[in-house]
Amino acid sequence: MQRWQALAELEADSGRAVLDAEDWRTALEDYFAEHAYIDTGPDARGPHMLLVEREPTRWLVQQILGDPEGHRDWRILAEIDLAASEAAGELVMAVTGAHRVTG
Repeated sequence: MQRWQALAELEADSGRAVLDAEDWRTALEDYFAEHAYIDTGPDARGPHMLLVEREPTRWLVQQILGDPEGHRDWRILAEIDLAASEAAGELVMAVTGAHRVTG
């Protein structure tokens, strides 16, 4: 079951919402056309499933989605604002999209 509204509400609660429920549905509809679910087990949450590109003012993060076939070709993208995180004393992150890695 895809819970687009729940994803949008989680983002809205963070105060940094970029994607609404329809954006989430659009971003992941191709994923769910291929796969019945997203793996959320221990392996899917391991450090090897998270890519971080460090820049001076932000980190660009990619969470690799664990799919049933093990392709690992879908990512959720986010941006971490380092100055805002420092000022807030907690992580300030905005999810910016989801896509399939090609090539």
